[in-house]
Amino acid sequence: MSKTYSLYFKLVLNLPSAAAMSLAASLMNEGINGRTWVFTLVGFSLACLINDFIPLMRISDWFTGLFALKKDLLAGQCVGCLLINFIPVTVISGVMALLGTSNLSGFLTSFTGNYPVLYLVSYLMTMIMTPLAKAAGNKACARVTVR
Repeated sequence: MSKTYSLYFKLVLNLPSAAAMSLAASLMNEGINGRTWVFTLVGFSLACLINDFIPLMRISDWFTGLFALKKDLLAGQCVGCLLINFIPVTVISGVMALLGTSNLSGFLTSFTGNYPVLYLVSYLMTMIMTPLAKAAGNKACARVTVR
């Protein structure tokens, strides 16, 4: 994967997903405020780091293969996204809960209360944004190659 493709893929996939997770968490807790935008930046940064260090697409391909599904078909994409969302959602929602609370009890309540909704939001955003992110990465690579 080229650096250009990777950059566009991360921007198109991670920024909307981080924003959606931050907005969902804010709406479930205290409402949208200035911290929502900080959480969006934190979530985006964490998502990019996770994508840099954990081969999520390979994990998705492996997991899809366990069920003998083709990764390019809808069923394969649905199953592949189940596992690869677990890692970033756990890390991002954990960090957001730590930043948003001041004690262990508040952290546990926030993390466990928000996790199912944030997982669902992230799953849906991944299903929607992954094809768009791939297309953006391919288009950016085609532009770089032509020049």
